[in-house]
Amino acid sequence: MTRATLFVAVSVLTSAVETSAQDTWVLWRRFTPTDSPEANDTWTAEPGTKTRQQCESEVKEFRALDPDKRLFDSAGREYRIEYNCLPHTVNPRGVKGK
Repeated sequence: MTRATLFVAVSVLTSAVETSAQDTWVLWRRFTPTDSPEANDTWTAEPGTKTRQQCESEVKEFRALDPDKRLFDSAGREYRIEYNCLPHTVNPRGVKGK
């Protein structure tokens, strides 16, 4: 393999990996008690890597299943459900302290 061919092959592979990483999105979900919204500010990442379009499609599916975005636990406590699609480089929980 010549140097030129090797350079082209490496360039194509690098470009594909960069494009793939840029299009990686995470679906985040948060359950907040309606009686004390400040009690839970914890976002949970849903498993699986997605494109932005796949992530937004899943959010639409979840919202269609529960258009009121409400959930009740076994004790009857009500929670509001929030969804957020973000690039894999963004964490809604913020930066962790050292």
